[in-house]
Amino acid sequence: MKLGFILKTINYVALLAMVFIIPFSKQWGSYFIAVWVLSWIIDFGFRKKNKEWNKQDVWYVLMFVLINIISIFYSENKSNAIGTLQTQLSLIIIPIVLVTANEYYKQKKDTIINIYIIGIIFYVLYILYNVIIVEKLFSHLQWSLKIDQIIGIFRWLIGKLHIHRSYISLHLNLGILFCLYYLQNSNITKRNKFIYVSALIPIFLILILFNSRAALLFFIFLFFYNIIKWLKRDKRFINKIVVIVIFLICISIISKTRLSENFFSLMRKEVRIEQVGIRFSLWKSALIVWKEKPLFGHGIGDAKEELIEVNYIQNITKRDSKYLNCHNQFLETATQTGLLGLITLLLVFAIPLYQSIKKKQELLFLFLMICFINFLFESMLQRLAGVVFFAFWYSFLWFVYYKDEDKDRTEEITSSSNPK
Repeated sequence: MKLGFILKTINYVALLAMVFIIPFSKQWGSYFIAVWVLSWIIDFGFRKKNKEWNKQDVWYVLMFVLINIISIFYSENKSNAIGTLQTQLSLIIIPIVLVTANEYYKQKKDTIINIYIIGIIFYVLYILYNVIIVEKLFSHLQWSLKIDQIIGIFRWLIGKLHIHRSYISLHLNLGILFCLYYLQNSNITKRNKFIYVSALIPIFLILILFNSRAALLFFIFLFFYNIIKWLKRDKRFINKIVVIVIFLICISIISKTRLSENFFSLMRKEVRIEQVGIRFSLWKSALIVWKEKPLFGHGIGDAKEELIEVNYIQNITKRDSKYLNCHNQFLETATQTGLLGLITLLLVFAIPLYQSIKKKQELLFLFLMICFINFLFESMLQRLAGVVFFAFWYSFLWFVYYKDEDKDRTEEITSSSNPK
C-alpha cells in the first residue's frame, strides 16, 4: 500500500473527525486539526495535483492576519498580542490546506457536510440528555408549560454545562441552513429527506431554548429567504398553505424569546437602548477607544486593556470579566488595528459575498450572513471556537464547494457548441 494513499486516508478521516467533533470540544477538535494539517504537510501529492489553484483566493484572509502580526510591534503587551495571534493561526492554516487540496475535498463535499449535520444532532441530543435527565428539567418547571419560563430555566441549566450559547448557536444555524438546502434537492432520496427533516426539529428546538439574539435574527432572515423562494417556485396551493402555517408557528414561538421582548420594549420606548443589554455600552466604549487611534489602532496586545480602562470610566466594572472584549468583531478589529484592519476584514466578507450573489452560490451567501450577523454581536475571532468555525466553513464553501463552477460550465458549453 502506497504511503500517499495512507496519508490521504489519515487526512480524510482526521477531517471528518474534526468536522464531527468541533461542536463538542475545542480541545479534541484541535488535536484532529493538528493530525489533518500534519498529514497534508507530509503528503506533497496534494499540492502537486492541484496546480491550478489561485493564490489570490486566500490573499484577503492572509492580509488580515498579517496586519495583526504587524500590530504586535507597536503593542506594549507582547504576551497578550502573541496569545491572540496563536488563537488566530487557523485563519492562515485552514484556508491554505483547503485551497491547495480543493480538488481532493470537492469529490467528498456532500459527505463532509452530512458528517457535520450528524455531529450537530449528536451534540443536541447530548444537551437534551444533560438538561432533561441529569439536571432534571421538569422538576424545576413545576409542570408549567409557559414558553418564556421553559426558555429561562433551560438557559439557567445550560449555564451549568459551561456551554457558550452564542458559539454553539453558530453551528445550529449552519446545521439548519444545510438541512434546508439539501431538502430542496430534487434528487434527494426519501431516506435522506427523513433524516434532514428529523434533524431540523431538535436543532430548531435547541436554537429557541438557547435564546441567542444573533442566532434568532439569522433564523428569521433564513426563514423569510426560504419562504419567498418556495412560494415563487412551488405553484401548488396546498404546499403554499403548509409553508405559511409552519412559518406562523415558528414566528409565534420566536415571539416568546428575549429578541422580541427587547424589540417591542424599544418600540414602546419603555427602555433605552443601553438597558437592552450590556453590549450597547461596550460598543460605546469601543468607539471611544477606536477614536483615540483611528488609523492603526492600539495593537492586538493593548486594545483590550484600553477597553477595560474606558469601561471602568463608563461604570462597566472589571468584575464583569466575561464582557472585557467589544462583543462586536468589527469594533474589536477597529480598536486593535484601526481603519486599515477594519477595511481588510470587510474585504474578507465583501469579495466572496459579491461572488456568491453574482454566481448564485446560495450556501456561501447564507453562511456569510450567519457570520456577519454574529460578528455584530460577538468578537468571534478572539476565541478558538469562533476562529475555527469561520476559517473552515469560509474556506470550504468558497475554495472547495463552489470551486471551478464557472470553469465546468464553460467546458460544458464549449463541448456542446463544438461536437466531434
